[in-house]
Amino acid sequence: MVRKISQRGTAFSVLAGDTEYQAEFVIFAAPTFLAPYLMEGMAPLHDFEYSPWLTANLTLERLPDSYGTDPSWDNVFMDSPTLGYVDATHQSLRSHVDRTVWTCYWALADGLPSENRQLLLNKDWNYWKEAILHDLERVHRDIRKCVSRVDIMRLGHAMARPKVDAIFSAERRNLAKRRGRILFANSDLSGFSIFEEAQYRGVYAADSVLSQLNSSHGPDNVTCVGERAETFVLTIVVITNTIVGMKKALRVERQRRSAACPEETAFLDLLRATDMLSRGLVEVLKTEDLSSTQYNVLRILRGAPAGLPCGEIASRMITRDPDITRLLDRLEKRGLISRCRETKDRRMVMTRIAPEGLKLLARLDEPVQAAHRRQLGHLGRERLGELTELLHAARAEVS
Repeated sequence: MVRKISQRGTAFSVLAGDTEYQAEFVIFAAPTFLAPYLMEGMAPLHDFEYSPWLTANLTLERLPDSYGTDPSWDNVFMDSPTLGYVDATHQSLRSHVDRTVWTCYWALADGLPSENRQLLLNKDWNYWKEAILHDLERVHRDIRKCVSRVDIMRLGHAMARPKVDAIFSAERRNLAKRRGRILFANSDLSGFSIFEEAQYRGVYAADSVLSQLNSSHGPDNVTCVGERAETFVLTIVVITNTIVGMKKALRVERQRRSAACPEETAFLDLLRATDMLSRGLVEVLKTEDLSSTQYNVLRILRGAPAGLPCGEIASRMITRDPDITRLLDRLEKRGLISRCRETKDRRMVMTRIAPEGLKLLARLDEPVQAAHRRQLGHLGRERLGELTELLHAARAEVS
């Protein structure tokens, strides 16, 4: 992380951590408003304005019933304060995807940016989680039943905010000039942040440096193979004070919650552990193109060779699926289960595991157990027994 950039004659001193770099040229590709905080003698900027953004990754165990059509990559709601969401698995080549991730974008553009940054910082995870789900359930009414995890990122100075006359600003024009030994290359020099402008500004600055190097060193000074090259490229990462402040505020909030409610702390730790551990199982099941809920159904039916009605299967599921019928339809289509009406009671449909389903489970038994051993074997038999007893006791009070 760069802490200081100082000019030393015709060169620059770049202090990153405890290491000092000497450079002939500096390309400053971080957001331009950070430059006065890092560069000695640079006056504060007045004509650059940025909007705070909120992004959230929603892990969905299934698509909402209200989706109504094939998944789209970009989805925007009419009259929504957000920019909608994109389906992060839209380009997957799998023919069927049970679990997916939606990334939601929310630009806080109404009002003053400084006030919106304060709002972004003051409101906690639960507030923004509820705001996002409330907006989504206007269209996807069962979205809360589908979402198993919400990860939120708050960006205080996310994107340049176009304003009247900003593009003609003398300050912006001066920083965008292709001259000198320090060049600015962030997309905010174009007045708004898009990929095309970021690419253009980076190439523009690099061309300028190469042009100046060629003119100053000349063709007679080109370094040959085997000689030591004196010119190098240094990539600089800058973390803004706003984000650091947000991280500190979040840490204080987590500590406060932990002290105030140990039950909540335990509950959240259980959710995190479940999510992390389930990823190992998901990777194993991918080899057979099987979801965790489908695997659960097959295990239930293997333990009941005489078959079970749909309602009984649903009651034994580890994770309740509101549309068990559609889940069984997919398994039957693959030939992993069979369903038929009972001769004694024509109203009852019994579901049984098919030979192909038994073969599939047999192939998965050892890989699944090996994954469990990798994840939990380090605890040892005694601690695993204690953990199991504690979990049984916790479930006994809520079942």
